[in-house]
Parts: sequence; C-alpha cells; structure tokens
Amino acid sequence: MQNCLTRYEVANEFIPILAYEYTAPPKLGGHHNVYFRKGDSKLVGLHQATNVTDLFKVLKELNSTGDVLVIPHAHQAGDWRRADKDLVAGVEIASQHGSFEWFGLRF
Repeated sequence: MQNCLTRYEVANEFIPILAYEYTAPPKLGGHHNVYFRKGDSKLVGLHQATNVTDLFKVLKELNSTGDVLVIPHAHQAGDWRRADKDLVAGVEIASQHGSFEWFGLRF
C-alpha cells in the first residue's frame, strides 16, 4: 500500500491517503478505520494488537499521535466506548452500506 502512494499521486489532482480497516471480533473492539497523515507510517494489524485497546497503544508507540486518526466503523460496529481521545475524533454513521444513525445509541 505504501508503495502505491507515490506511484499514483498526481500533484494538485490526486493525493492518495494511507488507510486501512482494522478488523477484530466485536467482543475485542470491532472494526475501526485507521488513517495516516504520512505515507511512511507504521500500520498495526490484528497479529500485533488483538483488541482495540492494544491497537491504540501500539499505534501510539509506532507513530506520532497527530499523524493517526481512528474512526469506529458503523457497518460492522466498532466499540467506541474504548476510544482513545488522542486518536479517535468521531464515529462513522454512513457508508456505502447505508446509514447507521442507531450506532451512537447502541453503546
């Protein structure tokens, strides 16, 4: 993914963003979209962080806090009650899968 950032960037027209979906079972924190400001950031997968609390911890250990944004995913609900205030600035309520206004009321 990181190699594709520079390959597909078109100055002033298209700027790719390094991002991925962290997917854990619901009891371990669920799905979260992880976005990075820098293309050389360190991604953290389920093999490094088996629950969302560990995800936040490892992301902060490997990256600068201001360079990472995590958004709990509504379609396969991410548990935002465990949110790290330094990394999570909102929750997803709409995606290609539909609108999930109930998401904020669920937890």
